Amino acid sequence: MKLTKGRPALAATAWLALALRATAATITVDSTADDLDQGPNGNCTLREAVVAANTDSPVDGCAAGSGADVIQLPPGTYVLTIPGTSEHGEAGTLLLTSEITIDGAGTDATVVTAADLGDSLVTLPYISSGNPTVTIERLTIASENRKSSWGIVDSGLAS
Repeated sequence: MKLTKGRPALAATAWLALALRATAATITVDSTADDLDQGPNGNCTLREAVVAANTDSPVDGCAAGSGADVIQLPPGTYVLTIPGTSEHGEAGTLLLTSEITIDGAGTDATVVTAADLGDSLVTLPYISSGNPTVTIERLTIASENRKSSWGIVDSGLAS
């Protein structure tokens, strides 16, 4: 096989892309519950998956994150119900503090929303000021709280 001038560089680029992708974790959510506050029960919720991705540690039934992670959301309605605030998204707002892709099963099939929590307004998702790359695809973000409008809160870093 004859190598031309551009092929070694192309091969090196492809290898590097595969090596970088290999360090990412895919975390598959298997429950529509919002139950991180109830202790380990063997499932993997959206909130638990976000915390696992942020901390690169396993959380309940969720695999540990590793670098830029993909959170797979199967069809369903994911209602956030845990009030409060936290450093890694354990309560209230889902804090996306690392490179994360949240991938649903389609905008009609996967819905992420939050119940009306009174004074503890849940904002989904909040992209931290650490400037991570966040991709949200093939899902709908909707509010059950008719008193306020929210969805994606930008801390001034989105483009």
